[in-house]
Amino acid sequence: MTTSPSLPIGYWLKQADRRLTQRIDAAQQANGLSRVAWQVLNSLSCTETMPESQLAALMQPFVDQAGLWVVLKSLEARRQIASVGSNAGSNEPRYSLTSIGTEVHAKAQAVQVEIRHIALDGISQDQYEIAVCVLARIVSNLG
Repeated sequence: MTTSPSLPIGYWLKQADRRLTQRIDAAQQANGLSRVAWQVLNSLSCTETMPESQLAALMQPFVDQAGLWVVLKSLEARRQIASVGSNAGSNEPRYSLTSIGTEVHAKAQAVQVEIRHIALDGISQDQYEIAVCVLARIVSNLG
């Protein structure tokens, strides 16, 4: 595929996100995961427990609250995550990975490493960092 500098950055952002989602959904299907389910497991792998509101904030660019709830219930039904109660004075559920979720996450992580290698083929670490900085600046500039 050739790139066209005449197309705006928004076009390439949408295309990159769409292609990443398609590739991740297809690759993670063997693990029974979607891109959002993978991201939930990966987010929970970094902490002992996480409140639902924090998880929702992390997932907000990818899924709305109703969609997240469906993913959480699906992961709970498959015993990959568990609701572990709430903080004192709060009714907000907290989630954590189960041992099954930890195993699935490890398998899914290996798949994600492969996808990352494919996506970043021909892109140096410096180019990647510049792209991330440029996108972060655009987000910051737009408030």
